[in-house]
Amino acid sequence: MKKIMFSEHCHMQTQVLRGKKTMTRRLANGLPARYRKGEVVAIARTYEDIGLWDMWQTAGWYNKMFVRPDLMPDHITVIDVKGEYLQDISVEDCYREGVPRDIEDPRAFFAELIDRINGKGTWNRNPMVYAYAFELTKKN
Repeated sequence: MKKIMFSEHCHMQTQVLRGKKTMTRRLANGLPARYRKGEVVAIARTYEDIGLWDMWQTAGWYNKMFVRPDLMPDHITVIDVKGEYLQDISVEDCYREGVPRDIEDPRAFFAELIDRINGKGTWNRNPMVYAYAFELTKKN
């Protein structure tokens, strides 16, 4: 099983876990799509965050990069994958990305968000991305 990480400093992980974020874009970097339609992917969270106390001496205690996917309680199921340029995002997809619906200019809000997550200038570079639509699922 694979895992996926969502930024918490921009509250994206919280949005996913609340069911408010149902899409994510990942830079393509000339590589094939990492996740496939129908694939179940673990949401990476620190062991401390999920209360796995017996893992307190491991690297995953404070860093979700090092956690085992099979120990994660929350998953997403990928329901669609598409490749596009970053600036081709629709207003509806901005909302699926977690942009609040009461924002006057959702695309501008998303542009600022993507620059905070992937580095200043990402929006203006307009890179190729994979857009993954997903639904939140729980571990069986």
